[in-house]
Amino acid sequence: CISYTLFKSSDDDVTLMYYEEWESMDALRVHLKTDHILEAREARKDLIEGAPLVRVFDATETYI
Repeated sequence: CISYTLFKSSDDDVTLMYYEEWESMDALRVHLKTDHILEAREARKDLIEGAPLVRVFDATETYI
């Protein structure tokens, strides 16, 4: 992971958003299969309602 930031919603106290920047989709895929991530998913099951919303944005070009 190049960087990550945790944001809390300004609308309520229970909605959180992680913003992560990865070198590649392959790096993200490997990360999502690591033991600590799989354990964290299991641990949070009782803490969240429904499935988390995940959006991936692919910035393949940079304009300066």
